[in-house]
Parts: sequence; C-alpha cells; structure tokens
Amino acid sequence: HKCFDWKSRNTFYFFAFFGPDFKDEMEEYSKTNDKFRQGMQDFILIGAERNTLAHKNFATAKTN
Repeated sequence: HKCFDWKSRNTFYFFAFFGPDFKDEMEEYSKTNDKFRQGMQDFILIGAERNTLAHKNFATAKTN
C-alpha cells in the first residue's frame, strides 16, 4: 500500500516506480481510454476506503 499515493487519488505515483517514461505513457493512455481511467479511479477508491477502515476505528470510520 505504500506504493500508492492514496491522498492524491491517482495511480501515477505507482507507475513512476517503472520510470518516468512509463509514468508519462500511462498518463497519456488514461486520457484516451475511459475504461482504464475508470479502473484506476475504482482501484484507488477501494484502496482508500480499505485504509480508512483498517487504520481508523472500524466501527466509527466515515468513508467518502
């Protein structure tokens, strides 16, 4: 989970681990592929919600 920037709500931080060219390619690809972009957004949303539940009081955690 440390490979993602959950607060910025995007996956480009992760893609940067594979080099700046790959990160740039993925940014461009996400601009032209709606399904890919939606998949990234969904992944980040689920991961962020999981982090909220796991690292805060599960019973009282408020999610977005």
